[in-house]
Amino acid sequence: MIHTTGREKLSELGGFWRRQKLIFGLYMIGAFSISGFPLWNGFISKSMVIAAAGESHLNWAYLLLMLASVGTFLHTGLKLPYGTWFGEDKGIQPKKAPKNMIVAMGLAAFFCTLMGVAPGVLYRYLPYAVHWNPWTFPHVMESVQLLLFTYFAFWVFIPMLHGERTISMDTDVLYRKTAPLFRAVFVDGVGWVFDASEAATRWAARRVVQTLRDPVRYVPGYPHRVHTDEPDFDEDRSRPPLALPLSLALLVFVMVWLVAKLSG
Repeated sequence: MIHTTGREKLSELGGFWRRQKLIFGLYMIGAFSISGFPLWNGFISKSMVIAAAGESHLNWAYLLLMLASVGTFLHTGLKLPYGTWFGEDKGIQPKKAPKNMIVAMGLAAFFCTLMGVAPGVLYRYLPYAVHWNPWTFPHVMESVQLLLFTYFAFWVFIPMLHGERTISMDTDVLYRKTAPLFRAVFVDGVGWVFDASEAATRWAARRVVQTLRDPVRYVPGYPHRVHTDEPDFDEDRSRPPLALPLSLALLVFVMVWLVAKLSG
């Protein structure tokens, strides 16, 4: 809906459900599912949790879960769709929804319905054996009565539940106001450290390459370049005389021989 209308405030929406019947229908399947309507998966899974709390004599948990079910249906199943698609017609002409969105909503609606009418599909994937029959007459009547009374209360108080043009302050103000500071420290600051480290590493690498390219240039008495356009390394110029490695090899041989004689 947000993608096809470009709007996301209830005060700016309403009156176009006939122009978006498919999306509205798929949304309501999801709303019925999460609200615990019979024939959808929420009726199976939520009733399992609520019944477990009741059988365990967790009265507060049982009461809070029942109130959560009422609140879910009141908000997701009634207030939100009514404020979005019904009410005063604002003349909204939604564009066609992308196929991938329709396919995604359709798949979700299919599985919500499948696990609602065939709960064995859900039981098969639980980590323990389940012997729960949600289709008993008392349980079905309890759920239907709860949902019907919630709908009746919504219809009575519907003038008080419409969308209002206002700005709601929430806990998000904490991270919205501190976002510049955290961005400067943990994003910009870290980025600067990485950039500086990379620049220093590149500079050190260039210096090492320049040094190792012609190391004998740092030997005292070595003839350095006369002109700056001369290459940094000239193998004929930089090749040391043959006497130097021969002398070093002879010196090492003599030292090894002396060590062997002294230790023998």
